[in-house]
Amino acid sequence: MTKEEKRREVMEVVPAWERKCRWMEIGIISYKLCTRNYECSSCPLEQALLEDHYPPAYAGLSKPTGWFSEAHRESFLSLPPEGRRCRHMLTGEVSFRICDNSFRCGTCEFHQSLLDRTSQEYPLIEEQYTWVAGYLVPLHLYFHRGHTWARVECNGIVRVGIDDFAAKLVGKVETVELPRIGEKICQGSYASEIRQNGHKARIRSPMDGMVVAV
Repeated sequence: MTKEEKRREVMEVVPAWERKCRWMEIGIISYKLCTRNYECSSCPLEQALLEDHYPPAYAGLSKPTGWFSEAHRESFLSLPPEGRRCRHMLTGEVSFRICDNSFRCGTCEFHQSLLDRTSQEYPLIEEQYTWVAGYLVPLHLYFHRGHTWARVECNGIVRVGIDDFAAKLVGKVETVELPRIGEKICQGSYASEIRQNGHKARIRSPMDGMVVAV
């Protein structure tokens, strides 16, 4: 068994309906479910809260002066121990740890030490790309003839999307209809629908599986 396979065995995926955002837990935002399995460091919302400039997805976010106040700290401390579980405990990377830093992973020494250790033991898979007839083709993805791709992630989870050809063909998308969480999808069947200027384009699934997050 390779190191990457061992790492994927350790990692757990929290059911989507139980993934309350850490900032929601202490009242910074009213409602949000995590869609990144608690990979907070890559979350655009967290970046928007912690940095002076906002990513495009949260360009309209209004952050009040002194947004992380003593009241939020007290709200964090008032949570029961099970509500203050470290994100690395939620994903199964450590057996037990209670957060003592108000969910601010960016300033947590334990989080940084774990990242340093993980980066040494499990180097990231190199992402390689090539160009074919003017279209970008990532070589680390698995492609389906329906112009969709699949990327294997931790614990049997697979992320899917459309390829560069389909993206350029469709252009700016108005709405996207996605499958429901828990819905079973078959390879080659229509799994989602893109709408633009009154036109519809149905997208085929590149694989069999059950939807756990959208």
